[in-house]
Amino acid sequence: ALSPVRVLPFRPEILDAIAAAQAGAPPIWQRSWYLALGQWHAGNLEVAGRLLAGVGDRPEYAPLYAARAAFPGRTAPERRADLERAAQLDPGQWRYGRLLVEELLRAKDPAGAVAVAARYRTAFPENYILGLGLARAFLAAGRYRDADATLATLHIIPFEGSAEGHVAYREA
Repeated sequence: ALSPVRVLPFRPEILDAIAAAQAGAPPIWQRSWYLALGQWHAGNLEVAGRLLAGVGDRPEYAPLYAARAAFPGRTAPERRADLERAAQLDPGQWRYGRLLVEELLRAKDPAGAVAVAARYRTAFPENYILGLGLARAFLAAGRYRDADATLATLHIIPFEGSAEGHVAYREA
C-alpha cells in the first residue's frame, strides 16, 4: 500500500517474498511492477516483459512507463505511448520530455520532436540538456538557423568525452 518511490527490489529473497504474496492475493500493479524490476535485473527478460505488459495502462506512476519504454523489444509506438504517458503523469519531470524527444528523433519525426522539445525548453529554460535537445530537433527538421540561435543561448558544460554540443554547433 506504500508508494513505490524508492522501492528497488533487486535481492532474490525479496523477489521470492513478493512472488509468494502475489500468488495468494488479488493482483495489484505494484507487486507486478516490483517483480518485473527484479526479474529484469536478474536477466529474466521474458518473465519481466510479461509482468510489465500485465500492468497495463492504469497505474498513475510515471517511472513505470519510462522504464517500460526502455525495456528491450518494445516497438516504437509502444515506447512513444509509454513516454507520453509518463510525461502526462509527471509534467514537472524534465527527463520524460528529453526521453520523448530522443524517441521522436529515432522515429524520424522531427516536427514532433521540435514541438515536444520547445514545450519542455519553455518549461525548463535553464536546463541546457533540453536546450541541446531542441537544437538537435531543429537540426533534424532542417531548421539550421533556429538550431544555431538555440545553441547561442546555451552554456554547455563539458564533461568527460562529451562532444554533443560541439557536433551540434558544427552541424548548425
